[in-house]
Amino acid sequence: MSQYSALYFNDGDLFLQVGDELLRVHSALLKSCSSKLVETLMRHRGSKREPIFVEEKPMPFKALLHIMYGHSLCSHIDPLRRSTLNIIDGLYNLAQKYQVRPRHIDGAVQELIKRDWPEEITLWDRNEAEISRLISIHDDTDDYMANQVTADETLPEPAAVVHYVRKHFQPSSEVPFFVFTALYHITRLPPTADPSDPAMDPEWTKTNGRTVNHALLTKQDYKLVLIAIDGLRTLISDIALVEFKQYAEAAPAPPGEKGLLLRWWINFGIAILLGADRRDPFQDLRELAEAIESPGSFGLGGVSGQYRQHMSSWVRKRRLELWNSLPSYFNDWQFFPA
Repeated sequence: MSQYSALYFNDGDLFLQVGDELLRVHSALLKSCSSKLVETLMRHRGSKREPIFVEEKPMPFKALLHIMYGHSLCSHIDPLRRSTLNIIDGLYNLAQKYQVRPRHIDGAVQELIKRDWPEEITLWDRNEAEISRLISIHDDTDDYMANQVTADETLPEPAAVVHYVRKHFQPSSEVPFFVFTALYHITRLPPTADPSDPAMDPEWTKTNGRTVNHALLTKQDYKLVLIAIDGLRTLISDIALVEFKQYAEAAPAPPGEKGLLLRWWINFGIAILLGADRRDPFQDLRELAEAIESPGSFGLGGVSGQYRQHMSSWVRKRRLELWNSLPSYFNDWQFFPA
C-alpha cells in the first residue's frame, strides 16, 4: 500500500484507498466543493482510521481531488500522453456525478491540454524535441517488447482535442489556441494516417508515424485542414521563392556573399521548403535557420557570420509570424458545424 504524498495530509480526517494508494484528506474541504461526494464516502466508512475503498477509476478521481485542493494537474499527470484526455473525460463524469461545478474543473483541464498543445512556439519546439526523444527510446520499452504497442499509441491524438472542445466548451466561448495546434498537427499527416483506414500503410506506425482518429472529426474539420494545407503551402512558396531573395539582397552585405547565400538557398532552402514530401513548414524553417547560422554548413563557407546571423534571424522571425497567424488558417472552425 503506497502513500500518495501530494494527497496525504497528516491532519486529514478522511482516509481513502484509491487504487493502490492511501490518501488522507480533509472532509470539510471536500464538502465545500461537493457535499454529495462526502456523503457518498461516509456511507462506506467504518472506523475513523479505517480507509474507505473508493471504487472510481484512480486517475480521474485523484485529478478531482487535486482540483479541489487547488493543485495544478500538470504537476501530477505526465505530459504528452494519449491517456490524458481519457483522464479528463473521467474527471468530467465525476464532476457531474458528484455535482462539482464545471468552473472548478475547466481552468485546470485547459492548463493540462495547453501543455501538450501549446500556444507559444518555443513550447511547441520543446514538445517536439521531447516527442522525438520518447519515440527514439520507445522500441526498447517493456510495453513495446511485450505487446507491440507503437509509439503513436502512447502520444497525444489531435482529433480527440477537437472533439473534447466540442463536447465540453460553451459555443459562445473563444476557440482555444490548442484547437489550432491540433488541427495543424493533422495537416502534417498523410490523409490515410488513420488506423481504421484500410488504405493506411501498416509500416506507417511501425516506423513511428503518427495517426489521427478521423471518426472524431466533422466534414467541416476535413475541409479546413485541406484549406489550411493549401494556404500554408502558398505562404511557404512565397517565402521560398520571393521573400528570402528580397530580404537577402536588401541586407548590408557584399555582392559576393549575397550570391553564395542565394545559390545555397536555391539548392537547399527551396528544395526543403517546397519538397513534395514536406509537411511541416515550422520544422523546415527551424532547420533552415539553424543551417544558415551554422559556420559548418556546406556551401556557406564564404559567407560572413554577421550576414548569416542576419538572415537566420529573419527566417526565425517569419516562422514566429506564421505560427502566430495559425488561427487565421482555421478561422471558420465552429463548435457545432452545419
